[in-house]
Amino acid sequence: MSAVSRKYSAPFSATSHTRETLQASLDEDFGKQPKIMESTKSNRGFKYAMIALLLFVVIIISNMAMFHSGSDIFPMIVGFVFLMIVIIAIVGLVYSLKGIREPNNLKKFVGLLINCGFIALFIFVIIANIMDIKRALE
Repeated sequence: MSAVSRKYSAPFSATSHTRETLQASLDEDFGKQPKIMESTKSNRGFKYAMIALLLFVVIIISNMAMFHSGSDIFPMIVGFVFLMIVIIAIVGLVYSLKGIREPNNLKKFVGLLINCGFIALFIFVIIANIMDIKRALE
């Protein structure tokens, strides 16, 4: 047998690893995701909370930038973005509540807290608007 054929035949010889043991070692090394990367329900709730928080920061910055503009469409855009925030927070709260039985971690509590905060803010805004309408009609 030549040196070239020995070189290429060695991995497939009877003394080498079988396909099953190679696959098992690959699964052991690369098949498992780290716990940080797991897509649990509480992590999804946290992601939705971060998206809602980012949109809220965008609203605050855009309000500061457009405070003196006389545009009539700007308040409508802000209202639409705020409505998106509330919908995202509701979806995030649902995922956070579904993940309530998962092991405790910081993302779980932060996501739950932020999502509840945005929903409470939305309820407060609705109540304030109802009270303003009631005062205007009296």
